[in-house]
Amino acid sequence: MTVLAGIRFVEAAQAAEAAAGLARRLEAPLHLIHVLPGEAEQVPGLAARAFVHGALSTLARRVGTGLNVTVEVASGETHLALLAAVAEKHASFLVVGRPPGEAGRGVGGTVERLAAACPVPMLVVPDAHPFSSWGEGQPLKVVVGVDASRPARAALSVVERLARAGPVELTAVRIVYPLFESRRLGLPLPVDYRELGPELEAALGREVEEAIAGARAAARTTHVRLRPSLGSAADPLLAEAGEAGADLLALGTHHRRALARLWSVSGPALRHSRMAVLTVPAGTAAEEAAGFSTVVAATDFSPLGDAAVALGRAALRAGGTLHLVHVAKSQPSAGEEAALLGRLRSLVPALDEGISVEAEVRVRHQPAGADEAACILQSAERVAANLVVVGASGHSVLRSRLLGSVATKLLSSSPLPVLVARPPE
Repeated sequence: MTVLAGIRFVEAAQAAEAAAGLARRLEAPLHLIHVLPGEAEQVPGLAARAFVHGALSTLARRVGTGLNVTVEVASGETHLALLAAVAEKHASFLVVGRPPGEAGRGVGGTVERLAAACPVPMLVVPDAHPFSSWGEGQPLKVVVGVDASRPARAALSVVERLARAGPVELTAVRIVYPLFESRRLGLPLPVDYRELGPELEAALGREVEEAIAGARAAARTTHVRLRPSLGSAADPLLAEAGEAGADLLALGTHHRRALARLWSVSGPALRHSRMAVLTVPAGTAAEEAAGFSTVVAATDFSPLGDAAVALGRAALRAGGTLHLVHVAKSQPSAGEEAALLGRLRSLVPALDEGISVEAEVRVRHQPAGADEAACILQSAERVAANLVVVGASGHSVLRSRLLGSVATKLLSSSPLPVLVARPPE
């Protein structure tokens, strides 16, 4: 897979040297491409193309020691020509320099247009040194933004790849909105938006640790930062990267367009970051089909509820965790809660090897407003589940529409896959 560098001569050295350092570490070929404006084909014609090709060849000889380097002169609209080259060369990375002054400033600049459409990781560099000197004595300091989104997982996957190619000092940053996260996880609401209580901090810490497991195993050192915030995540992420002395800020991107760019993190980072920025799209890789690693199965101890537990166990892969949940209508006594937990655990065979079984009793409306569906979903979020299993109510379609059911509410609101145990026809 080729590392492709888009060369504008005003920042040619930075882009070419950084791309060469990256290609060297990844043991990949390097392709340098310069895009002439379309009108250059009509006026100077072949002379302009020959001049640029010669300059690119000289640059390739200077940076390409030990590399397989090719050069190309294209023409047309810059971002479209670069995207076409990414596809043609099956590039694994696109490297571009940071435009000076007003070139590429704001929405519509070449770099932001590329970030909104590039199908592979794109590295924007203001300085080649961190990449040209990246080696055993000079680790790459990487800060990565972590959340539960597919782009964030893709960014972590690329960071892991970098860490396996060369020494990386990793700082994983989770921007936290305490009120939202407490509601999501079914925890007591904070008094102050900056407050991270022990339970919330522990739950989010577990989520981050699970997300970064692969990158942590490959990195030389790893630090985790939970940063409370209110508003856009871009500013606190940039602040964390600055405090860490990062060479590179890695971000997943949703390829947002039009008004959705107002919620973009990568856009402000590209405009205002002083370090290199790596934007990583979610990609199209399918999830593994070998089963789910963490399954939440909820039961009210009805036949369909207990069937949901059996379905959850069947969907779980070896070594996974089955988290059983029962939602009580009122707070049980200590003895009653112990009996309910025992009854939950009895639904899974004692000799069922290769899995871990957890049991939990939730109480309806704790926290306030949490009905059965919300309690189940909060538990699923808290244990980082990737599947929720419940039993259908058995109500008629009309009654379900009028009154709602736990399964119906979960199907309409859950960001996770939901599997429903239905009664026999």
